[in-house]
Amino acid sequence: MFSTPYCLTAKRGVSETEVYPLNNSSHPMPGSTHRWRTFSLIIVVMLASANHARPQDANAGGKWQIIVDCQVVVMPQKAALPLIPDLSDETKMEAAWTKVQKMIGNGEATLSASLFGRAKEGTRLVAETIEELRFPTEFAAITPPLATPPNEAAEVLKHWPVAGPFPKSFETRNVGWALEFQSAVSQNGQWIHADVVLSHVRLLRFSQEETGKLPSGVQMWVPQPQFASISENFRLQMHSGRQVLVSTHKIPELENTMELAILRVRTVRAGGNP
Repeated sequence: MFSTPYCLTAKRGVSETEVYPLNNSSHPMPGSTHRWRTFSLIIVVMLASANHARPQDANAGGKWQIIVDCQVVVMPQKAALPLIPDLSDETKMEAAWTKVQKMIGNGEATLSASLFGRAKEGTRLVAETIEELRFPTEFAAITPPLATPPNEAAEVLKHWPVAGPFPKSFETRNVGWALEFQSAVSQNGQWIHADVVLSHVRLLRFSQEETGKLPSGVQMWVPQPQFASISENFRLQMHSGRQVLVSTHKIPELENTMELAILRVRTVRAGGNP
């Protein structure tokens, strides 16, 4: 369908959308830039050419499209533990899934992330719901004015209005959920063979890191973020249209709370509707 793979990107904090060839990202297509309202959600869908990065499957002829839907649900541990066996049992999954949806509706559980994407079979799909966190990584020390005599520098700094080191460089890190999905489909479209990467980066807190003392005796501190990261890389075979429990985790620093990730993948004929 495509002779060159393309990428469509919408970013939080960036007020435009660009469409560009993936093999030459520094040169956007003429006339391809449009104004875009800012979002707190980043969704990236990558479409590779039919001969690039395809799973090795003789039946994958490119006639199917994949619709991926992953829900991440946060709930109390005492509610999650009885549900996990049912969510792992194909014969009980549908009833358990219905119960989870009711828990979200009445406030007993929270939908932490909803990752959705659609792509042609054999291509790589990436869906993310993230927030960009920018924080300082390098700092410059306080120095007195150049005209200050060396023997008076300490006394000048005692009364200097700047109370600590100031940042001179920054780093940006994505916080949130990301799903990577690449699949092959059986000839009849009923079975999906997929390589999946599911990851989550969570901001735990900002801690105060000691950097030294001023000549006046005032202690200097700088805030630094602390993250928790979870990543899973797995291969699975699943039936089209059915839910699968793919991840369970306890949430760091939230006692007696768990996160469940439930994946549903459907196949439709290329150009058709689900």
